[in-house]
Amino acid sequence: MNLIGLEDFTSLKTLDLMGCSIGSFLDLSIAPTLENFLLYGKTDNMTTNLTDIDFTNNPNLKEIDFRDDWVIRRINLKGSDQHIDSLLISYDPGTFHRAQNSGNEMLLCVEVTNPEDAENQQGDYANWQAGGIYYTTDCTLSVSDFEIADFKIYPNPVKEFFQIETTVEMERILVYDVQGKEIKIFSGLQENYSVSDLSSGLYFLKIQLNSGENFTKKLLVE
Repeated sequence: MNLIGLEDFTSLKTLDLMGCSIGSFLDLSIAPTLENFLLYGKTDNMTTNLTDIDFTNNPNLKEIDFRDDWVIRRINLKGSDQHIDSLLISYDPGTFHRAQNSGNEMLLCVEVTNPEDAENQQGDYANWQAGGIYYTTDCTLSVSDFEIADFKIYPNPVKEFFQIETTVEMERILVYDVQGKEIKIFSGLQENYSVSDLSSGLYFLKIQLNSGENFTKKLLVE
């Protein structure tokens, strides 16, 4: 499915991606009028590889619904969360996947400004309802707090090449555009990562560690 031009729908309120084939990353911050989002993964016969969604500029959100989708791992609501009066987040990875992972519950990571308030449904989150998720300020901290704290991408924004400073061992770095299309792959052992062939705009880096962990960072190319 191609979502190029989504930002031109200036009054978009509902986005239904039931059974659609999508890449790994989806930036919905370009649709600030969005109120309802639905993604249907179709149980173990997955039609989407979507793992990350950006809702950082969506103050009108009312409902986020993931049905039978066990691939999705992270949504980012920081920037929108303190402006949303009420929100329903539904996450159901599907009966098949729950059975395969009995005793190891699958939870969706949701980034917000104040996880404690969100968990206790107080303050800006008093009218929020959610199931099957957990709140945090940064989903990438699953690797370990001190390792991510030492992780830096610079320069960012970048014109020709960027560098990565970290204490962890990286296996490879994948670059995706905002539509979720994989466009470059780097070895984690490189000193510099060239993006001189990329057009200006926002990209996502999916960084895979030798330990098997992976996380994402935004990269702005000038």
